[in-house]
Amino acid sequence: MTTNQGKNIHKGLIDIIMILGLIGCSISSSVFEKSKEALRNGAKIEDVFSWGTLHCIVSIVFVCIILIHIGQHWHFHNTLITKKLYFKNKLITLTIITFLLTVVSFLLYSIGFTFNTLHFHSMIVHAFVFIVIIHFITKFKKMICLFKRSNTKD
Repeated sequence: MTTNQGKNIHKGLIDIIMILGLIGCSISSSVFEKSKEALRNGAKIEDVFSWGTLHCIVSIVFVCIILIHIGQHWHFHNTLITKKLYFKNKLITLTIITFLLTVVSFLLYSIGFTFNTLHFHSMIVHAFVFIVIIHFITKFKKMICLFKRSNTKD
């Protein structure tokens, strides 16, 4: 296996882990639906919310995997910024912006979790997921190509 082929497989595995993380976050978000209902019924925020919930743990791992993915494409992102190609790559730019807003919504939790921060996070994450699904669909062929073997001999 060539070094380039190994890098491609690594990128493909990170992509698959990201997809699983996205699915895991959405499945585990049912915790927050129960939390919203409890808050509406007068429960204290600190009694309802915990960083140890499955959703929070999966989300933190998911963000770390996304950061690895961004790192794998750092040269592209750097070119996007330095050459000001934002409008030529609208989907990538929108994906990065909504990802950053999602991280900001995480940071709001560390300052103080409120119903408003939960609502803000929910709106941003729904937009992020929608954009990521479009990003995934448009890049699906490239991801499949990461796993194809090269026919050239070393």
